[in-house]
Amino acid sequence: MSTGDDANLKELTERYWLQLEQNSRNRLSVWRSTYVPKLLVYELAYMKAHHAFPEQPCATLVLLVGHSVEPLLQAICAYQPSEVVLVLSRHYGRDLTGEDFSAVLRDLICRLGPQHGLSERKITIVPQEVDGSPEAVFQALRETVRSRDEVVIDITGAKKSMVAGAFLYAAYANVPVSYVDFDDEQYNVHQQRPYGFASTIRIFANPYNQFALRDWERVQQLYNHYHFREAARLLESGILDMVRPPRFEDGHRVAAKRLLTALRCYTLWDSGDFRGASAAAATLRSEGVDFPAPTAVEVLGAIWPEDVSDRPAQEAAGALLAWHENLKLGSGDPHQSFYLCERWLIPYAEDELARIQRLYTYNEDNRSALLRSASLNEVLLRARDLALKRDTVEGRGVARRDLREEVGGKPLLARLTNNTARPLQEFWADCGLDVGTLFDLRNKSIHTYLSVPTHVAAAAWRVARANLRDFRTHWATADQPRGAVIGAVSWRHLSELCGTDAFLTPNLLD
Repeated sequence: MSTGDDANLKELTERYWLQLEQNSRNRLSVWRSTYVPKLLVYELAYMKAHHAFPEQPCATLVLLVGHSVEPLLQAICAYQPSEVVLVLSRHYGRDLTGEDFSAVLRDLICRLGPQHGLSERKITIVPQEVDGSPEAVFQALRETVRSRDEVVIDITGAKKSMVAGAFLYAAYANVPVSYVDFDDEQYNVHQQRPYGFASTIRIFANPYNQFALRDWERVQQLYNHYHFREAARLLESGILDMVRPPRFEDGHRVAAKRLLTALRCYTLWDSGDFRGASAAAATLRSEGVDFPAPTAVEVLGAIWPEDVSDRPAQEAAGALLAWHENLKLGSGDPHQSFYLCERWLIPYAEDELARIQRLYTYNEDNRSALLRSASLNEVLLRARDLALKRDTVEGRGVARRDLREEVGGKPLLARLTNNTARPLQEFWADCGLDVGTLFDLRNKSIHTYLSVPTHVAAAAWRVARANLRDFRTHWATADQPRGAVIGAVSWRHLSELCGTDAFLTPNLLD
């Protein structure tokens, strides 16, 4: 018989169906005598000629067993597995138990011939007490299949509850799902079944991979813990290419790109590159996104050092030092020094204070939190020292040499504490750590890698917070605006701003 002779194949198939109908109580004999040695051979030849087989074989083929054996045997011949795992229900009608049906299947599988057949010992039966519920199927697959490699799960013919459990496990274990499909034109309406020769074996891509669900969950988690760089990297390398037609609309891809820009903005901000973050925020706004960048980005973006990442190391370091000197000296005008311009200093300090807290809270980086706390304390003390020079009775104000003085740490603290005109208040009294000890510990930590406990890092942060409060209350010369943005917006809010809420499911927004 020619493999392209559809009419002959249809006739042979219909005769086979008639035999099954006439031998409804002894279908095994028909499967043994007619289907396996004859019709199945013609079906496989036709399917191969029409490229209806999967491209790759598998080591373990899991079959969810329904009432039809034909697609199961086709799948075995197509995948040529080294092992078959059968998942059966308890009953297949009133007179046939799962155990009885498994014996029938084992017999047929062993008769598939030298090319496709498997020995009895290569057929594994999942425990018979599987009740067909999604939970039972999931558990059975987890216990039976988890240690096996190159697994494919075929769901053809299984009842819906078993299919649901198989999909749950496939998503959990990143296992492909297979099914036997058929051409609608090759469906016999009277018999309510397709012609087997017109079948095609297809693979469902794992929905978690196909729609990057796990990656979206990870991006959400990383964002909520302020790991913006990793979130941006995962979005760009693992998700963005999947957000395209036909599964997604063009507008969804645009929204995902906006989200990537927002993540890059937050990455630059969190690393202290206020100028770069300001440029990224401007890009978002040019695309119609009302993005609320952190206040420090808005205030400091124009004065902060430029990006020097494309320069050689020595040149880049020199440029950063020059920018720092310029900020300190006020571009030639001492009164425009970063230390004396409260419109710059206070937003910077508020932003840095929040960053320090994240260091020991989210990252458990206690040493970095302590070092930055000490540095922020020194910046605020230096601002007080220069304010005193600015406000001297003689009125000479701040000189450039005052700005160039780099006497920090405990000497600076001692000078401010002993100042008779305006002595420093002990703002650290209730913080559990005094500023002098903090400076000592900072200096030792710089030169030796000390392990800093969390409660010490937290105390250092409290000192910096008290320092900023005291500075605002007793030293700031003008009222400071409240309501500064010192953190990232919520994940849901960012998704709404960028437009990714149009396609992300509710569990990926909260």
